[in-house]
Amino acid sequence: MEEVAVVILVLMIGAMFIMVPIWFFSVTKYLKYIRENHSEVYKEMGEPSLFVNNTPSNNISFLRYVFGNKYLATNDNQLISKSLFLKRLFYIYLFTFIGVIIMVSSLGNS
Repeated sequence: MEEVAVVILVLMIGAMFIMVPIWFFSVTKYLKYIRENHSEVYKEMGEPSLFVNNTPSNNISFLRYVFGNKYLATNDNQLISKSLFLKRLFYIYLFTFIGVIIMVSSLGNS
């Protein structure tokens, strides 16, 4: 049974490694879309960027925007779709990470 748990753990860690570049690529495209189509929102967020203008304040502002559902008020279907994708990806990664932590701790105790 422990071998199955190890295989699942390896698959979960592999999935996390795949999700990270997908997250970075998606956030880059998302910020570019907002900058080009919703400049007032982009300025309100502090004009964030993935690398250049990446401050804790901008990150919090970005996450508040995505998780606070403010994008729904834009009635921009593409922005709504991109926001929902980012939100889902974030939650999938978070739950996978928590699952890895739980599995590592349970395998360590056996």
